[in-house]
Amino acid sequence: MKGCLIITKKKSRIAARVILIVLILAFLALAAAVLISPVRYRNEDQQNNFTFPEIVGNGSDGFVAHNKASATIPATDGIELTSGTVEQSLCMSNPDNNPCIFVISLYLGDGTLLFTTEPLYPGETSEPVLLRQSLNSGVYKNATLVYDCYSADGNMTPLTRCEIAVEINSK
Repeated sequence: MKGCLIITKKKSRIAARVILIVLILAFLALAAAVLISPVRYRNEDQQNNFTFPEIVGNGSDGFVAHNKASATIPATDGIELTSGTVEQSLCMSNPDNNPCIFVISLYLGDGTLLFTTEPLYPGETSEPVLLRQSLNSGVYKNATLVYDCYSADGNMTPLTRCEIAVEINSK
C-alpha cells in the first residue's frame, strides 16, 4: 500500500509539474505575441509625451524652441478612414494640458497630403476631417501623422514638429 501511495504522489507531482510547465509556456507565448506584434489602434487615453528641444534658435525646418517644455501627443499607430468619400468621422485633438497649439496633418507614404487641421488650442478637438482626396479600400502603409507645434502666446511661433509613422486602414 505504501508503494502505491508513493507512486501516486510521484505521478501527481509529475502531473503538477507538467501542468505548471504548460501554463508557463502558454504565458510566455502570449507575452511574446503581445510584445512582438504591434499594437494597432491604441485607446484614446494612451499618449506619447514629447519634450521640446532646449536649443534656442532657428532650425533647418524653421521651427524654434524657446524653453524646455513638453507636449502630450495622443498615441496611435493606425488610423481608420472611410473609403470612397472625403467626409470622415475622424476628429483630431490637442490635450488640455499642452502648452502649445497643434496643426495636425496626415500624409500618405508617397507624400500626398490627405488633410491638415485648423490650429487646435489646448483642450480643443477638430471638426471631422475632410480629406483632399478619397481613398480606395485598403491598407496604406508608411503614412505619416505630423504634429506641428506652435506657441500659444498669440504669435503662433513655430516650436517643433513631431512625425509619427502610421498605417491607414480605409474601409
